[in-house]
Formats: sequence, C-alpha cells, structure tokens
Amino acid sequence: MRFANIVFLQDESADEVLKIITEQGEEAGLKHLSQWDCGDAPIEEINGNPWGLYDNIYQKNNYIMSYNNAVGYAGLIELIPA
Repeated sequence: MRFANIVFLQDESADEVLKIITEQGEEAGLKHLSQWDCGDAPIEEINGNPWGLYDNIYQKNNYIMSYNNAVGYAGLIELIPA
C-alpha cells in the first residue's frame, strides 16, 4: 500500500477532532483533518494497514481516517495509486 501520512494527532492534540467526530460525525472529522493536507507529505509504502486493529476507519475517496476514542488519537492518510 502506498500512502501519504497527512496528519496524526494524539492525547490533547486529538481532543478537538475526536469531539467533532462524536458530535458531528466521521465526515466532519475527516474534513477537519484534511486541512493539514498541503500536498507535500512524503509517500510511504508498507505491507498491511497503517492503522491499529481496534481503530475506527472512515474512508472517502482517497482519504482514510483512523481514530480511537479510548486511546485518544486520530490520523489521516491519503492513498496513492500505484
């Protein structure tokens, strides 16, 4: 899988986006995180998934948001076509 790691927030830094997800839904959370997409994130390649086994996943177009309220983090990646 090829992807660009747009943003990863944890602990207090993730509080705002986790609140947005809880109150307004996953699409609003993804929109909030996408403001960090400046088009300059390095492309990475891994085998498997760049999110945890117990993460919640929301995908829209080439964006994948993963988040975990219990642990307190949220991240956004962009899939890069091969």
